[in-house]
Order: sequence, then C-alpha cells, then structure tokens
Amino acid sequence: MEYKVTIGIPAYNASHFISRTLDCVLCQTFDDIEILIVDDNSTDNTFDVLQTIQRSHPKGDHIHLIKQEVNQGVSATRNRIIKEAKGEYLYFMDSDDTIEPDTISLLYEKVIANDVEAAFASYRKVIVDSDGNEITENHIYPDVVLKNNTSVGQFAFGKFGKMQFSVWNFLVKTSLIRDNNLSFININYGEDVIFAMQMLNIINTVAFCKNITYDYLCRPNSLSQYQGRNQISKSEIDRNIYFIERIKEIAYKSKDKDYGSDINYTVLMFAFYTICGILRKKDIIYPKISFHDIKKIIVTNLSIKDIVMMKRRKSFHILIWCLGKTPTFLTLPIIWMIGKAKHCL
Repeated sequence: MEYKVTIGIPAYNASHFISRTLDCVLCQTFDDIEILIVDDNSTDNTFDVLQTIQRSHPKGDHIHLIKQEVNQGVSATRNRIIKEAKGEYLYFMDSDDTIEPDTISLLYEKVIANDVEAAFASYRKVIVDSDGNEITENHIYPDVVLKNNTSVGQFAFGKFGKMQFSVWNFLVKTSLIRDNNLSFININYGEDVIFAMQMLNIINTVAFCKNITYDYLCRPNSLSQYQGRNQISKSEIDRNIYFIERIKEIAYKSKDKDYGSDINYTVLMFAFYTICGILRKKDIIYPKISFHDIKKIIVTNLSIKDIVMMKRRKSFHILIWCLGKTPTFLTLPIIWMIGKAKHCL
C-alpha cells in the first residue's frame, strides 16, 4: 500500500460545501493520507472546485480525483473508492460533513495500539431544520476494546446500547473489505446501513473512542427524516420497505449467533418505528399506500422454532410473529395502540 490511510469521499453536486469538507481533511495532523474523491458526474462545478484546491494547496499531491463518466449513484461511487483506495486503512466520510484535525491520528493510534481491524469514534449529529437552525446531538461511545465477534455484535445490537449504522467515522482495514467482497448494493436509501451491518457480522476486533471527531450534517430533506415534511412520495416509502426487507435478511442470517436475538430485535424495532412514521404521515403520502403494504414491514423472517432457540427477547419475537399472522384489519390497530402507548403516534 502506498499510504497508511485513505479518506474516501463520494461527491455529487457538492460545490457549495465540498471546500469546507476538504479543508478539514487537509488540516489533519496525520500525514500519511491519500484523499480520494470520486465525483459521480456532477452537473455543477464540483470537479472544478476540487481541481482548483488540488492545484493550489500545499498538500494537493495527496488529493486523488476521479470523475465518473456517467452518474451511477452513491453505492457505485463508494464501491469505486473501495476499488481505487491505496491506503492500508480506509475512512469514509460524506461530502458535506467535517472532522476534527486529530481524527485520523486518534483512530490510527487505536487500531495499531490495540491490534484491531477497525476503530470507531464518537460523533456529533447536526440537524438543520427548515428555517436553517441547527440542533446538535452528541453520540458518545465508551473507550472499550472488543476482541471477538460475539462482543462486537453485543455492543452493536445488545446490552451496551446503540451504535451508528453508517459508513463514516470509522477506520477499517482495506483488506478486510476486499477479502470479504463487501460492497454497497445499488439502492438509493439505506445502502450504508446494510454495508455496516454486513461488516459488523464479519469483524472480530474493534476499538471504540469516546472523543467526538465527526460532525454529521442532517438536512431537512434527508430520506431518513419524515418529520417536518409536507409531502412524502410513495416511491420513497417503497425504498424504505425494500431497505427493511434487506436488513431483515441480514439479521436472519445472524439468528444462530449469540447476539442473533438482539440484531433481529433491533431490525424489527426499526420496522415498528417506520410503520408508526407512515401511519402518522399517511395523509401526506401520495399516491396512497395500502394497509397490506404497511403490514408487510413488520412481518418477521423468523419461524417459531427459530424464536424458541433464542436466548433472549423471546416474548417480543413471539408478539411480532403473531402480528405477522394476524389479519391486516387487526394488525394495524394493534400497532397503532402500541405506538400510542410508546408516544410514537
């Protein structure tokens, strides 16, 4: 490998904010970095902005630019980064986010000092409302090192609490991704969550860092944000449903692992909250979505035999299994009542 670390950034029509993102990357205290940016055939002047910075900045020789000949979507763009990266370790970030100057130094020190395959750092979620106001949420991990896949799974899905299911703000061995043929599937929503879940299923050693190193910008029109929206297209809901079906498949494949009940619980709770969001906003979804399609979201892939073999959360999984078998005209009112009780509706 020519570099110790590749920072991979997919970009599309990012001319208004890519300079700010690239500035924080070029200010890293860690020197042995390749900055790999793949422009997905932007229709604005994103690539011109990148070329100007590359030519004028003292560290411009660390910047490697690729422009796709045709627009292929963020999944293909990230897969191109995996293919072209020249770093021993890979770090993804989005083109409108920022990182602290010592981000790569902290994460690289974590992986080397603890001899692990990946290191995750804490992050700050910056929510921008429709009026341009910013609300921040800090997501802090404990300083902990996990040395087997069961511990990693329990941290991600079980008793230690929630962790991010995205592809930014962690450093991972490039060879781990390539040797396991991990790639992003070609969908417009949730491709990063699916990738992260697949990676966590194969990874055995991870270090976590309590330092906040990443500012994740969440815009009001994000596909994952229903709140504050005046209209939601049914095609967007269909993408959500397809995404949930894919993560159900990943969770099902993990059913026999020690944390199998936890990962399935996490996915089905996500499905439950998605249904609550749809029911809450059903009057502004166009064209209308059928109750039958809504119910499909909660149907579990697990059989009763699978559930009986699980170590934890059997009652929850039996409830979900029963909801899947209940007629639609009864299922949704039951979910509505549960959602009301949990203040989701």
